[in-house]
Amino acid sequence: MALGQPDGRILITGGLTLPTPFDDERPHPILTMALSPDGRRLAACYLPTIVAAWDLERAEVVGERVRVMRTDRLIWSDDSRQVAVGSKASGPTFRIVDVEAAGSSPRDLPFEAGLMSAAFVGGSEFLVAGAKDGGAYLFGSAPEPELVFGLHSAPVISVCLDRERALSSDEHGRTFLWPMSPSAVASRSLARPVDDWEQKRIDGSVSDG
Repeated sequence: MALGQPDGRILITGGLTLPTPFDDERPHPILTMALSPDGRRLAACYLPTIVAAWDLERAEVVGERVRVMRTDRLIWSDDSRQVAVGSKASGPTFRIVDVEAAGSSPRDLPFEAGLMSAAFVGGSEFLVAGAKDGGAYLFGSAPEPELVFGLHSAPVISVCLDRERALSSDEHGRTFLWPMSPSAVASRSLARPVDDWEQKRIDGSVSDG
Protein backbone atom coordinates (compact mmCIF):
# COMPACT_ATOMS: atom_id res chain seq x y z
CA MET A 1 0.00 0.00 0.00
CA ALA A 2 1.25 3.48 -0.90
CA LEU A 3 -0.03 6.63 0.78
CA GLY A 4 0.68 10.05 -0.74
CA GLN A 5 1.36 12.88 1.70
CA PRO A 6 0.54 16.60 1.26
CA ASP A 7 4.24 17.47 1.17
CA GLY A 8 4.93 15.05 -1.72
CA ARG A 9 6.34 12.14 0.27
CA ILE A 10 4.99 8.64 -0.36
CA LEU A 11 4.70 6.21 2.55
CA ILE A 12 4.80 2.54 1.58
CA THR A 13 3.91 -0.35 3.85
CA GLY A 14 7.02 -2.12 5.07
CA GLY A 15 8.73 1.08 6.20
CA LEU A 16 9.83 2.56 2.84
CA THR A 17 9.41 6.32 2.38
CA LEU A 18 9.88 7.99 -0.99
CA PRO A 19 10.94 11.62 -0.55
CA THR A 20 9.49 14.45 -2.59
CA PRO A 21 11.27 14.74 -5.97
CA PHE A 22 11.22 18.55 -5.73
CA ASP A 23 13.93 20.84 -4.35
CA ASP A 24 11.69 23.65 -3.11
CA GLU A 25 9.86 23.60 0.21
CA ARG A 26 6.38 24.16 -1.22
CA PRO A 27 3.87 21.33 -0.73
CA HIS A 28 3.35 19.11 -3.78
CA PRO A 29 0.25 16.99 -3.08
CA ILE A 30 -0.06 13.71 -4.97
CA LEU A 31 -3.03 13.43 -7.32
CA THR A 32 -2.77 9.77 -8.28
CA MET A 33 -0.35 6.81 -8.31
CA ALA A 34 0.03 3.51 -10.19
CA LEU A 35 2.23 0.47 -9.55
CA SER A 36 3.99 -1.11 -12.55
CA PRO A 37 3.07 -4.71 -13.53
CA ASP A 38 6.44 -6.04 -12.33
CA GLY A 39 5.95 -4.37 -8.95
CA ARG A 40 9.30 -2.56 -9.13
CA ARG A 41 8.21 0.93 -10.14
CA LEU A 42 5.62 3.44 -8.98
CA ALA A 43 4.36 6.32 -11.12
CA ALA A 44 2.98 9.34 -9.29
CA CYS A 45 1.41 12.59 -10.46
CA TYR A 46 2.11 15.60 -8.23
CA LEU A 47 0.69 19.10 -8.22
CA PRO A 48 1.37 21.12 -10.29
CA THR A 49 0.79 18.21 -12.74
CA ILE A 50 4.25 16.65 -12.80
CA VAL A 51 4.65 12.89 -13.33
CA ALA A 52 7.63 11.03 -11.87
CA ALA A 53 8.42 7.31 -11.88
CA TRP A 54 10.15 5.74 -8.88
CA ASP A 55 12.40 2.70 -8.69
CA LEU A 56 11.14 1.08 -5.49
CA GLU A 57 14.26 -1.04 -4.93
CA ARG A 58 16.57 2.00 -4.96
CA ALA A 59 14.02 4.60 -3.80
CA GLU A 60 15.14 6.82 -6.70
CA VAL A 61 13.37 8.59 -9.55
CA VAL A 62 13.81 6.82 -12.89
CA GLY A 63 14.61 9.26 -15.71
CA GLU A 64 13.27 12.81 -15.47
CA ARG A 65 10.09 14.42 -14.24
CA VAL A 66 7.53 15.04 -16.99
CA ARG A 67 5.05 17.91 -17.07
CA VAL A 68 1.48 17.13 -18.15
CA MET A 69 -1.56 19.38 -18.51
CA ARG A 70 -3.65 17.47 -15.99
CA THR A 71 -4.24 13.84 -15.13
CA ASP A 72 -6.32 11.39 -13.17
CA ARG A 73 -5.16 8.32 -15.11
CA LEU A 74 -1.75 6.60 -15.00
CA ILE A 75 -1.61 3.29 -16.89
CA TRP A 76 1.56 1.19 -17.22
CA SER A 77 2.55 -0.86 -20.26
CA ASP A 78 2.92 -4.62 -19.77
CA ASP A 79 6.73 -4.39 -19.88
CA SER A 80 6.80 -1.65 -17.19
CA ARG A 81 8.68 0.73 -19.52
CA GLN A 82 5.96 3.20 -20.52
CA VAL A 83 3.13 5.05 -18.78
CA ALA A 84 -0.01 6.38 -20.44
CA VAL A 85 -1.01 9.67 -18.83
CA GLY A 86 -4.45 11.15 -19.38
CA SER A 87 -7.49 12.86 -17.94
CA LYS A 88 -11.23 12.27 -18.00
CA ALA A 89 -11.64 15.93 -18.92
CA SER A 90 -11.76 16.67 -22.63
CA GLY A 91 -8.74 18.36 -24.15
CA PRO A 92 -5.25 17.51 -25.43
CA THR A 93 -4.17 15.73 -22.27
CA PHE A 94 -3.02 12.29 -23.47
CA ARG A 95 0.70 11.47 -23.41
CA ILE A 96 2.90 8.38 -23.45
CA VAL A 97 5.99 8.61 -21.23
CA ASP A 98 8.97 6.32 -21.81
CA VAL A 99 10.10 5.96 -18.21
CA GLU A 100 13.78 5.29 -18.90
CA ALA A 101 14.13 7.87 -21.67
CA ALA A 102 11.78 10.12 -19.68
CA GLY A 103 11.03 13.77 -19.93
CA SER A 104 12.99 14.96 -22.96
CA SER A 105 10.31 13.94 -25.46
CA PRO A 106 7.12 12.36 -24.13
CA ARG A 107 4.84 11.24 -26.94
CA ASP A 108 1.72 13.39 -27.38
CA LEU A 109 -1.24 11.56 -28.88
CA PRO A 110 -4.07 13.31 -30.78
CA PHE A 111 -6.69 12.36 -28.26
CA GLU A 112 -9.08 14.99 -26.93
CA ALA A 113 -12.12 12.95 -25.96
CA GLY A 114 -11.40 12.31 -22.28
CA LEU A 115 -9.50 9.17 -21.24
CA MET A 116 -11.62 6.62 -19.37
CA SER A 117 -9.51 3.46 -19.79
CA ALA A 118 -6.47 2.15 -21.65
CA ALA A 119 -4.49 -1.05 -22.22
CA PHE A 120 -1.20 -1.97 -23.90
CA VAL A 121 -0.36 -5.06 -25.95
CA GLY A 122 2.95 -6.52 -27.09
CA GLY A 123 4.76 -5.01 -24.12
CA SER A 124 4.13 -1.46 -25.31
CA GLU A 125 3.75 -1.93 -29.08
CA PHE A 126 0.08 -0.96 -29.28
CA LEU A 127 -2.28 0.90 -27.00
CA VAL A 128 -6.07 1.03 -27.07
CA ALA A 129 -7.78 3.90 -25.26
CA GLY A 130 -11.42 4.08 -24.21
CA ALA A 131 -12.89 7.56 -24.45
CA LYS A 132 -15.57 9.65 -22.82
CA ASP A 133 -17.10 10.28 -26.27
CA GLY A 134 -17.87 6.56 -26.77
CA GLY A 135 -14.90 5.87 -29.04
CA ALA A 136 -12.11 3.32 -28.67
CA TYR A 137 -8.85 4.52 -30.23
CA LEU A 138 -6.03 2.18 -31.27
CA PHE A 139 -2.53 3.69 -31.42
CA GLY A 140 0.58 2.06 -32.89
CA SER A 141 4.02 3.47 -33.56
CA ALA A 142 2.54 6.49 -35.39
CA PRO A 143 0.75 9.12 -33.29
CA GLU A 144 -2.40 9.01 -35.43
CA PRO A 145 -4.96 6.41 -34.33
CA GLU A 146 -4.94 3.38 -36.62
CA LEU A 147 -8.54 2.62 -35.72
CA VAL A 148 -11.35 4.57 -34.11
CA PHE A 149 -14.12 2.23 -33.06
CA GLY A 150 -17.14 4.38 -32.31
CA LEU A 151 -20.13 2.08 -31.92
CA HIS A 152 -20.56 2.91 -28.25
CA SER A 153 -23.12 5.49 -27.21
CA ALA A 154 -21.64 6.02 -23.72
CA PRO A 155 -18.14 6.45 -22.21
CA VAL A 156 -15.94 3.40 -22.74
CA ILE A 157 -14.97 2.33 -19.24
CA SER A 158 -13.04 -0.86 -20.05
CA VAL A 159 -10.77 -1.95 -22.90
CA CYS A 160 -8.45 -4.90 -23.42
CA LEU A 161 -6.72 -6.41 -26.43
CA ASP A 162 -4.26 -8.96 -27.74
CA ARG A 163 -2.66 -9.24 -31.17
CA GLU A 164 -5.84 -10.60 -32.75
CA ARG A 165 -8.81 -8.80 -31.23
CA ALA A 166 -9.92 -6.09 -28.85
CA LEU A 167 -12.81 -5.84 -26.40
CA SER A 168 -14.51 -2.65 -25.26
CA SER A 169 -17.44 -2.02 -22.93
CA ASP A 170 -19.29 1.13 -21.92
CA GLU A 171 -21.23 2.57 -18.99
CA HIS A 172 -24.51 1.21 -20.40
CA GLY A 173 -23.21 -2.38 -20.29
CA ARG A 174 -22.77 -2.78 -24.06
CA THR A 175 -19.70 -4.82 -25.02
CA PHE A 176 -18.14 -4.99 -28.49
CA LEU A 177 -15.57 -7.38 -29.94
CA TRP A 178 -13.47 -6.19 -32.87
CA PRO A 179 -10.61 -7.87 -34.77
CA MET A 180 -7.17 -6.29 -35.17
CA SER A 181 -6.77 -7.55 -38.75
CA PRO A 182 -6.70 -7.61 -41.71
CA SER A 183 -6.82 -3.79 -41.66
CA ALA A 184 -8.17 -0.94 -39.59
CA VAL A 185 -10.99 -0.31 -42.08
CA ALA A 186 -11.97 -3.97 -42.14
CA SER A 187 -11.74 -4.18 -38.36
CA ARG A 188 -14.22 -1.37 -37.99
CA SER A 189 -16.66 -2.98 -40.43
CA LEU A 190 -16.32 -6.38 -38.73
CA ALA A 191 -16.84 -5.11 -35.20
CA ARG A 192 -19.88 -6.65 -33.53
CA PRO A 193 -21.60 -6.89 -30.15
CA VAL A 194 -20.56 -9.75 -27.88
CA ASP A 195 -23.02 -12.65 -28.00
CA ASP A 196 -24.59 -14.31 -24.93
CA TRP A 197 -22.04 -17.15 -24.77
CA GLU A 198 -19.08 -14.76 -24.97
CA GLN A 199 -20.64 -12.55 -22.31
CA LYS A 200 -20.93 -15.51 -19.94
CA ARG A 201 -17.24 -16.30 -20.50
CA ILE A 202 -16.34 -12.67 -19.78
CA ASP A 203 -18.46 -12.73 -16.60
CA GLY A 204 -16.82 -16.00 -15.54
CA SER A 205 -20.06 -17.98 -15.35
CA VAL A 206 -18.75 -20.48 -17.91
CA SER A 207 -15.22 -21.66 -18.69
CA ASP A 208 -13.41 -22.41 -21.93
CA GLY A 209 -13.82 -26.12 -21.20
